[in-house]
Amino acid sequence: MLAAEGTLFGRYRVAGILGRGATSVVYRAEDPATSKAFAIKALREELLVDNEREATLRRFHREAAIGRDMNHPRIARLYDMGESTGWPWLELDFISGESLDKRMRRTPMPPAQVALLGIDLLDALAYAHSRHVVHRDLKPANVMLRGTKREPVLMDFGIAKVDGSALTMAGEILGSPAYVAPEVLRGDGADHRSDLFALGVMLYQAVTGCRPFDGTVAEVLHRICHVEPLPPSAHLPQAACFDAVLARAMIKQPDGRFPNARAFSEALLALSSEIEANELPGRYFSTARPAVSEQPARAADLRAALSENLVGEITATGLGRLQAVIARIPQTEYAAAATAVLAEGIHPLAMWLSETAPNPQRIGDKGGDWLVGAETMEAMQLLLQGLPEWQEANAAMISLAQDLAARALLFGEALGRRLAESDDAPDLQEIAFAFLNLDALCFGLDTLGAERERWLVEASSTLAVAGVLRKAASLMYRYVATRDPLIRFDVLNLLLRCEDLIGLAGRLLEPPLGKGQSAVALAQIGEETLKELISAITALVDVTGEELVAASADPAGIGETLARLRQLQLIHRFASRLDAATFHQALRGLSMLVHDLFTRLGTILLSMPDDADSRHRIGVLQEMAAEMGWHDLARRLLSELSRRVLALPPAFMGELA
Repeated sequence: MLAAEGTLFGRYRVAGILGRGATSVVYRAEDPATSKAFAIKALREELLVDNEREATLRRFHREAAIGRDMNHPRIARLYDMGESTGWPWLELDFISGESLDKRMRRTPMPPAQVALLGIDLLDALAYAHSRHVVHRDLKPANVMLRGTKREPVLMDFGIAKVDGSALTMAGEILGSPAYVAPEVLRGDGADHRSDLFALGVMLYQAVTGCRPFDGTVAEVLHRICHVEPLPPSAHLPQAACFDAVLARAMIKQPDGRFPNARAFSEALLALSSEIEANELPGRYFSTARPAVSEQPARAADLRAALSENLVGEITATGLGRLQAVIARIPQTEYAAAATAVLAEGIHPLAMWLSETAPNPQRIGDKGGDWLVGAETMEAMQLLLQGLPEWQEANAAMISLAQDLAARALLFGEALGRRLAESDDAPDLQEIAFAFLNLDALCFGLDTLGAERERWLVEASSTLAVAGVLRKAASLMYRYVATRDPLIRFDVLNLLLRCEDLIGLAGRLLEPPLGKGQSAVALAQIGEETLKELISAITALVDVTGEELVAASADPAGIGETLARLRQLQLIHRFASRLDAATFHQALRGLSMLVHDLFTRLGTILLSMPDDADSRHRIGVLQEMAAEMGWHDLARRLLSELSRRVLALPPAFMGELA
C-alpha cells in the first residue's frame, strides 16, 4: 500500500510520489527540521511473494550496506535506512531530472555529450572500484540526469559485488542481459572490467540510438559472447570517433579491455578534444531565458490589449499577452478600465469559452488555449471586484459554468447509454481522451470559482468511470464463463490499454469532492466497482493460467504461450497500481497467483528439450519476470538460458532465430 502525503518515514515527511518500481515506490520527502528534500525508496510488501521476498530484501539490504559507504558527486548518496511496519526503506538523494534511459529513447545524443557522459560515469566507477565495489547492473535506467545541466548520477547498487564479501555467490549471473559482460555469462564472475564493458554498451547506444547486441534474449546472449558488433559509424557516420574506443571497451576477453576506469576515461578525454567545441553549448545545454517587462500598464494599454487579442482568432499566445497587461495594471487604473473589461473582455471571452469548451463527446478537442482563456476570465473578474461592473460579470460567469456542467452531465448520460446498448468492449483510448476533456472542464470550473458545478461534473465523472470499469469486469466474467475467442480478443484489447485502465481506476481511488452522504455514496460506488473488477481479474488469471500451462506443453503453441504471458503481465501491472488499503489482501493474493503461474511455467520450459522455441520462450519469460521485480526467478531463467546458448557452437545462429 502506498503512503499518503504527510506519512512519516523516521523523521522524513512524505510530500508526493516520484516514481514506482516493480516492488517499490519512491517518494519525495522532506526533513521538517531543515525543509531539505530527500527521496525515500520503500518496498511494497503486498507485491513480494514466496522466495522473491527473500531475494528482494537481500537486494535492498545490500544496496543499503554498500550505499552508506559511498560519497561521490556522481553517485546517488544513501544517507539512512529504517523500517515502517516491519518493512525497510532507504533515504536517498533527491535528484530532479530524467533517467538516461528516457533520454536515449528520443534521439541519439551528440558525440560531445556522450564523451562527457562517459567521463563523468567513469569518475564514479573509478571511485567505486577503488573501494572494491563492482556495480554489476550498469544500464541506462540506473543513471539519472540531474537538473538543467543533465549531469549523470549513478544509482542502484542493489546487486553490486564487494570483493571478499559474502554478499554474492560465485558464478551468479545477475544484471540486465543486454549489458552483461561475456565472462559473467560464462560463469567466470564479474570484476571492474565487467562494468567497463557495460558502460561501453551504454555509450554505443547513446551515440548511435542502437544497441550493439540486439535481438531476442537468446540472440543477445550469443552475440555478446561470440559476435563482434558493428562499429558506431556503421549506424551514424558522425559517431566514427567512437569506433576504436568502444571496440576496446567491448572486447570479449577482459584482459583486452581498458585496464581500469581511469584508462577508459583518458581515452574519452582525448576523444573529446577532437570533437568540435561548438557541438556542445554550455556543458549539456543552454538554460538562458528571455527577459520579461515589468513596466506598469495603464487603462489605455489594457483597452488596446483587449482589442488586439480578443477580436478575431483567439489564441493562447494572445491570451498570455493580455494576462501580462492585466498583471501590470495598478489598482488606481481599475475603475478607468472596468467598462472596457466588461464589454470588450468578459462578454466576448465568455461566448468564446462556451463555443470552444472541450467536448467529452468529441475526440481531438484542443484544451490548451481554452484553459488559458478560463484563467484570463478569472483575472478580469478579479480586476472588477468591488466595482459596479462586477455583478454583471459574475452573472456571465455563472451562466458559463452552468453551460459547461450541462455538457459534462450529457456526456455521462450518453456514455452510460452506449455501454448498456453494446456488447463490445469500451474503447478505452476514446474514453481516456474524453476524460481528459472532462478534466479540462473541471479545471475551468475551478478557475471560475463554480464549486457546485464542479461537484456535479466530478459526480458524473465518477459514475461514468464506474460504468466503464464494470463493463470491463463483465467482459472478463463472460470470457471466463464461455471461453469465446472473440470475447478474449476484446479482453486482451482492454488489457493492452493498461495505462488507460489504470488511469480510470485511479479516478475511483481519489477521495470525492464535498462532504456528507453524497460524497460517502460516491466513495462506496468507487470501492464496490474496484472490488468487482479485482474479482473478475482474479477469475481471469485462473483461466489464463490453465490455458497457459496447456499451451506451453505444446511445441507448436509458442504464439499462444506468449500471448497469454503478455496478458498475465498486463493484469499484474494493472492490479499493482491499485493502492488503497481496501485492496491490500486481494492484491497480495493476485500477486501470489500470477507468480505461481510464472514459476510453474518456468519449470515446464526448463524441462523441455533444448531448441529454438524453448530458448525463445525462456527468454520472454525471463524478461517479463525481471520487469515484474521477480529477481530470483529472472536470475534462474537467465542462468539456464545462458548455459543453453553457450553450449551452441560459436558460429551457430540458425537455431537462435
